[in-house]
Amino acid sequence: MSLANPTTNFYVGGSMEAFIRNVQVFGGMAFQNVATGLGTLATQPAWGGLAPVPTVSIVSGFRRGFFVGMTYNLSGFVQSLFSAAK
Repeated sequence: MSLANPTTNFYVGGSMEAFIRNVQVFGGMAFQNVATGLGTLATQPAWGGLAPVPTVSIVSGFRRGFFVGMTYNLSGFVQSLFSAAK
């Protein structure tokens, strides 16, 4: 779940330690609730009268997309670079 918007953003995925100890690669799919503006705006009538104030109906729905990233444990990563192999 997203920390900023826990009810509108969801993430599903996994991670694994890649190639070097303390370095992780992660990825998955994100589901985000996005508002979309629908409908047409009211326009002024052709005969010169006044039209009502324009309004837009808003509909929201979930969109999905992939994400990837990399994290590392800085202290463990630096120590593994300079420590002797055991």
